[in-house]
Amino acid sequence: MKKNNQIHFAFLGIPSRGHTIPTLCLVKSLIASGCKITYFNTEAFKSLIEEAGAKFVDYSSESLSNISLPISLMEPHQVTIELQKIFFVSTLEILPILSTYHENKAFDVVIYDQMALWGQIFADKFNLLSFCSNTMFLFSSEDIINLLPKFISNLDTDYNDKFNLLKCTTSKLESYKDVLDIQTATKSNYIITYYSPALLTPSHNFDNNKIIYLGNRFDSNYTASTVELTTESMIYISLGTVFNEKIDLFKAFISTFATTKHQVIISAGDNEAIYKLLKN
Repeated sequence: MKKNNQIHFAFLGIPSRGHTIPTLCLVKSLIASGCKITYFNTEAFKSLIEEAGAKFVDYSSESLSNISLPISLMEPHQVTIELQKIFFVSTLEILPILSTYHENKAFDVVIYDQMALWGQIFADKFNLLSFCSNTMFLFSSEDIINLLPKFISNLDTDYNDKFNLLKCTTSKLESYKDVLDIQTATKSNYIITYYSPALLTPSHNFDNNKIIYLGNRFDSNYTASTVELTTESMIYISLGTVFNEKIDLFKAFISTFATTKHQVIISAGDNEAIYKLLKN
């Protein structure tokens, strides 16, 4: 029996600072409202998750723990291939662990990182309400396929072998597009995103009633921005948590667009050192 009908969330993350930190204020808010959260990730994020008030559970996935790649030295399509292979194998390792935890119908809702394939597969298996947490831009599967024709046409044997093993776990995966449909939140009941609706371009066909725009509304460390965003001529620059130390690249962007009429927004998260360097 659930204590006082308390809603229990399974929060399924990935071991990436840029994908985990934005979720912690949401975790705190849900717990403050009376919900229970069990947050699955790797040991590296245990202290941060527990400080937010959630119960931490280690995935115990060797593949996911070894996710670090020299991606700055790879071509974009290589990064995609290698990460997908890791997520395929990780899903096979993680699904039995999640199923064991849910034997007594422990969870009511699943929130999963967009890259965590096992999140929607787990939700589908047990008919649980699903929220896809998107810390990057929202893309459609078609957007990605159009951007990566070289990737789509040159999937190696190792990739296909790992994907075929994953396909055996669910009838929901038949093609690479089905993988992308999970990672672009097409399959989830709702989408959580952490940026402004102004950054959702007209080319996206998402149901706006399905999207929850959180921004940084839960984080008291940040004051509300007074900048009015325009959707007509905006350039939004964010290099994520991997490439955001490239100050010369940021400065090149500023120099290039300084004399244009575009509104230029640079986002570097909580890395205050970047903002100080860019002021010089």
